[in-house]
Amino acid sequence: MNVQVSPPGVIPPAPPKSLVEVGIPMVMMRDILLKTMFRMNLDLVSVLARVICLPVPLTQELIDLSRSQRLLEATGTLHATSGNEMGYQLTDAGKSRAMDALTQSEYYGAMPVPLAAYGEQMKRQSVRNMKITRTELTKGMGHLILPTDLIDNLGPAVTSGRSILMYGPPGNGKSS
Repeated sequence: MNVQVSPPGVIPPAPPKSLVEVGIPMVMMRDILLKTMFRMNLDLVSVLARVICLPVPLTQELIDLSRSQRLLEATGTLHATSGNEMGYQLTDAGKSRAMDALTQSEYYGAMPVPLAAYGEQMKRQSVRNMKITRTELTKGMGHLILPTDLIDNLGPAVTSGRSILMYGPPGNGKSS
């Protein structure tokens, strides 16, 4: 899984529990898996899961789908570092499908997120939903010597969630 740190108070989306919950067509997910294996020469489920940013069980499900279509084959547990983990490699048909998919789109790696899900998450972590108190603002800018009226003016600007333009002569600490 692609683990990222969320701002305080922002709940990250739950990882999908099924391939349907990923929200993109099965063929697209399969092709991204094949292209990723082809481009990055990956063969272990745990590594693939980390790269395509899906839970291991869902990655295994995609691998099983690809195996049933004879695009992948198991290589066994021949790696010294793999432990009990099964390795997989592209068959000739899998390589052909990966190359064909690469002609349609060079994208490989992390599974894309549906636009609606992305939009929902952006709303959840928008700074417009955050409230900053005068104490927090003063603490955040405590290393600067600022006039009180500037803090009074910065408060509403910062909590608006919009851009702030700081201007003035060079050397007055705008970029501090």
